[in-house]
Amino acid sequence: MANQKAHAKTNLSAKRGLGLLIFLLFLYVLLPQVKKFHSSLALLKHVNLYWLGLALLASWLTYFAAGAVYCFLSKKRLNYQKTVLIQVASNFANKLLPAGAGAIGTSYNYLRNNGHNKTQAAVVVAANNMTGIIGHIIILVTVFSFSRNIINPFSNMHFHITSNELIIILLTAAAIIGGIIVVWLKKARRVLFSFIASIVGNLKSYRHHPTRLIAALLCAISMTLLYALTLHASIESVGVNVPFPQVILILTFGIAGGTLVPTPGGLGGAEAGLLGGLVAYHVSSGDALVIVLLYRLLTYWLALATGFIAFFVSGQMGYI
Repeated sequence: MANQKAHAKTNLSAKRGLGLLIFLLFLYVLLPQVKKFHSSLALLKHVNLYWLGLALLASWLTYFAAGAVYCFLSKKRLNYQKTVLIQVASNFANKLLPAGAGAIGTSYNYLRNNGHNKTQAAVVVAANNMTGIIGHIIILVTVFSFSRNIINPFSNMHFHITSNELIIILLTAAAIIGGIIVVWLKKARRVLFSFIASIVGNLKSYRHHPTRLIAALLCAISMTLLYALTLHASIESVGVNVPFPQVILILTFGIAGGTLVPTPGGLGGAEAGLLGGLVAYHVSSGDALVIVLLYRLLTYWLALATGFIAFFVSGQMGYI
């Protein structure tokens, strides 16, 4: 009995310590960005409210799509409303830690508290990330396949590269780099093969539930499209017009930038990727800066604020 009480006190202390750490990380990320936050708020006086409202709605719907992905992939039955709340909370945690560690940890703890063992929780989280990557690839392939007249970033150079030639070049470069890794770098080769094996293993674990896997993939695709719609509406709200297929590519630049730069929430990298993508598609640097700040206001600052509340509530309710 005494051991159980001591264990309970230890768990309580650990949770309080984790909560304090999260709060300190929140302040560490928040305080240096206050100036940018005020700049973003000032932009609201000059934007089209219809498009701003659409951007806000699309950004909020991403949480519902994310919750649906986890409900479909889960090994145990999950409450959809709670799962959506956890996605809001995990988005907050994701803004404090690099490389998606915050979202992964929050979702993992939620699954563990809902009957998943360690292996099951890890598989579901990995499957969630996998469906997101595959869904984004499907969208990009569709864009390049059906948008034949899509403008590529190299169209204003002295030499001309068509969209089909561009994707062939990118795939060839990826194949060459992958070949070099496989042949020459033993450690990287083991990591690559292990990554491929983990993907195959995750897919195999859902072979008896193909409908759920397909539904999760469709929800993941919807989530990416909702983020693209948020960016598209942000662009339109400042009076700039960029075709939706190009918006998807610009979003991809932003995601790549945020992934490559190991900062909390992809700070700096995501903005640089989005800004570079907009300028590459002939948006003026001034308009591009306004668009990026507005988009990040919706997808970063509001997510940080509402996510903090959701994270606190989830912790108090014992969901994570």
